[in-house]
Amino acid sequence: MPFEPKEKEPKLSDKTVNIINKCMGEKIDNEADDISRCKYKIMNELLNNQDLLRTLHNEEYDIDKEINGDSYRNICIFNFLKLPDLKDKVKNYVCFEINDDGWGDTTEKTIIFRCVSHIDDAKTDWGIPRQDLLGLIIKNMFDWSNLLGMRLVKKSDAGLFTNDGYYYREIIYRQNDPLNTYKKIHSRG
Repeated sequence: MPFEPKEKEPKLSDKTVNIINKCMGEKIDNEADDISRCKYKIMNELLNNQDLLRTLHNEEYDIDKEINGDSYRNICIFNFLKLPDLKDKVKNYVCFEINDDGWGDTTEKTIIFRCVSHIDDAKTDWGIPRQDLLGLIIKNMFDWSNLLGMRLVKKSDAGLFTNDGYYYREIIYRQNDPLNTYKKIHSRG
């Protein structure tokens, strides 16, 4: 007996569903939302990096075997800047956000990665704190990457901490897309 597909929440119009589907494909379309498309690509890269998944040290999974990255989505890896909660079981996170600042014919994206580790799980056997090791893996993946089109250039890399026992490594990239040609040529107007 085949399962009946679950109706998704919230219920959206066919037009919005089509735009979402275009964001999650490789073909660029002027109706695709650029932020959603970029978040989808970054999330896939993160979920497919076994070093990153093991370094997140989620004890619910056997770290000696290959980890199904999708099981980490919205558990340890978030496509928004999550603030840790003391009630959370998970002690380590990677979060990211994309901001778009367009003016004239130029678009500038800012991609923020936040690698978070609780003091109870910050120590690694490599002599590098977990949040810094997560940051090292992120930088290796994204420094000068052209995953989103134009090259990502690191703007800053800073260590932060909170009063409730979390250490952060926040890495910010910028991407300039002068003339954003595709959108300019295909704009409705």
